[in-house]
Amino acid sequence: MYLKWILALAAVAATTGYTMGKDKKMENKQETVNRWFTGHSYLKGLTIYPHDSVDRVTFYQHYQKHPERWDATFKFLRETNLDSLPVGKYKLLGDDVVVSVSEGTTRPMGDTRWEFHKKFIDLQYIYKGREMMGSAPIGSLTVTTPYDDTKDVGFGDVAGGSYYEMESQSFQLFFPSDAHRPNIAVAGNDHIKKIVVKIKFD
Repeated sequence: MYLKWILALAAVAATTGYTMGKDKKMENKQETVNRWFTGHSYLKGLTIYPHDSVDRVTFYQHYQKHPERWDATFKFLRETNLDSLPVGKYKLLGDDVVVSVSEGTTRPMGDTRWEFHKKFIDLQYIYKGREMMGSAPIGSLTVTTPYDDTKDVGFGDVAGGSYYEMESQSFQLFFPSDAHRPNIAVAGNDHIKKIVVKIKFD
């Protein structure tokens, strides 16, 4: 009986030790990701920054997997004269990184929709003006317009979500795991010049 009690305690200790070790590794990984994210070394001198709400882990993992896509993106934003850049589309790395430049008017929230993508990450940057953007986990979205594979977009409804006012100091990143709702008007700032970079996810 005494031996069984000792063995049971040993089993509990081993399990606890394994769990604590696993938790410690996860904690260390999160610290690594946070240091990388806030250190901004990946921007290589670009003076706009990812919004604090960005999924840091997914960003970090994708950058490690495809640094050339991110480096091309940040180089473009760092070295291009965005003031004189005409509206249009520009390929940076073939179809892996495509820039879309637009100017226009934002819309009342009721005239905007939640959208999602499966193939591309959206980097959305408001160069001039201000815009509200919504973000929510893709699992919280109810599809209303089925996903179109040729356009890499589908639409839906989200109950709730988080909203952020974006301007020229920072950019948003929306991954396939994120539903997002762009182009929402901010009072007194309805005209914008916007840069959207489509970065291939896989």
